[in-house]
Amino acid sequence: MLGYYGGEQEARKDYTPLPAPEVMVVVENGDLLTVDVTFSVPDTALSVVGNNWIHEAKQTVELTYSGRTVTLLSVPGASSVARTPASRSISDSAITYTWVLDALDTSGAADRHFRQLFNDSSMSCGGDFTVTAEIELSASGRRPTSASGSDTGNSLFAEHSGGGAARLERVEDAVRRAFAQLLTGRDAPVRCQVEAEPRGPVRTVTDAMDVTQGKLAIGFRTGGITMASDDYPALVVCNALYGGSANSKLFLNVREKLSLCYYASSMLDKVKGLMVVSSGVEFAQFDRAQEAILDQLEAMRRGDFTQEELTAAIRTVTGSLRGRQDSQGQMEDDRLTGVLFHAAAGEDGELIKAVEAVTADQVAGAAQKLKLDTIFRLTGKEG
Repeated sequence: MLGYYGGEQEARKDYTPLPAPEVMVVVENGDLLTVDVTFSVPDTALSVVGNNWIHEAKQTVELTYSGRTVTLLSVPGASSVARTPASRSISDSAITYTWVLDALDTSGAADRHFRQLFNDSSMSCGGDFTVTAEIELSASGRRPTSASGSDTGNSLFAEHSGGGAARLERVEDAVRRAFAQLLTGRDAPVRCQVEAEPRGPVRTVTDAMDVTQGKLAIGFRTGGITMASDDYPALVVCNALYGGSANSKLFLNVREKLSLCYYASSMLDKVKGLMVVSSGVEFAQFDRAQEAILDQLEAMRRGDFTQEELTAAIRTVTGSLRGRQDSQGQMEDDRLTGVLFHAAAGEDGELIKAVEAVTADQVAGAAQKLKLDTIFRLTGKEG
């Protein structure tokens, strides 16, 4: 039994793994597109493999872009390497390779063009690329061990004939140059047709479809108030208090208290100077729902709301505005319309400050400027 046990231990000796090496991959996106890969070996492994591991350990570095992969490093053997490192730093326990893959200023850097790595001058640039590195460490009488690392999601920005990775300032400058002709003469505010008052008597439009629930929409002119107007912050709060929040008069009174609507809410068009109330109603409740919706607007005009209701509306609006800063699309919308119309709504924080300063009298004044323009009813088909 003792001999058998000793034999088992001898057989298992080759399966004792080496301590794992480490891999670090860093891609620098600047005027130069550089890749740094460091392979390092812990002291516990270095005592086994010796300093010659740098030449004997299997090391590979690969770059993948647009579904295609090229090899930057292959040790031992380098016959298929796409580009030799620009520099190499060696110590007993680590080796760092550095590649310069491209340069934004392509003059005098013809050998650095990203596309040349793939021997494809027509390759499109602008996507993301990944650099992956792997090392396998082995020694006599030990089980090999390996490690890998990668740097992903690196955006490649093309300039002139060579690819490259650009800082924000260079991208912004390139976009400005590309769109310079389109922006010529656009410094003045965009003129959007805004009708401050209805053109005539209230219009009533009725349509019929095969539906089981009626739709009631009521449109108002804002008296010319748009996002560029000084009264716009008061109108925004007025809308929230009237029908633009869960604590609004339309929701609490017309829907909850009177049960005349499945839903009732209001929204603003900040460019065209419109407020629209949308609601879902039973066919038999059109008249009552319409009357109740207009009654709530009259209450707004009289200033028939409490300070607590006003405060809640202001908090709803400011919370929504701050939340828009978490959305790239909404930030783009606010900034673009603000620039086009030279409005405070395009400046971060300016509209929020103005909303927080809105008073009850200003809200009532904004409500008084609202003029009924159009009433739309969607009914069911007879029979």
